[in-house]
Amino acid sequence: MHMRRSILRPSILAASIAALLSPVLPALAQDSTTWNGAASGLWSGGNWTGIVPNGNDVLNFGGVTNLTTTNDLAGGALNQ
Repeated sequence: MHMRRSILRPSILAASIAALLSPVLPALAQDSTTWNGAASGLWSGGNWTGIVPNGNDVLNFGGVTNLTTTNDLAGGALNQ
């Protein structure tokens, strides 16, 4: 008895992996935001150029005011 092994073509395998990961990839996207400290020392306020950070963002601290900061985002929203 001869057993045949099924081997996926690389293009089919790549398409399958992409289909499985497509719902996950947007959640992994990173934005970059820079601290300017314009309003206060709280992270939730208008102290960032761009958006208020979330768990996947790259943070840059380049401001010259309110350099003592407090992460007051709900649930400690940033990864370390």
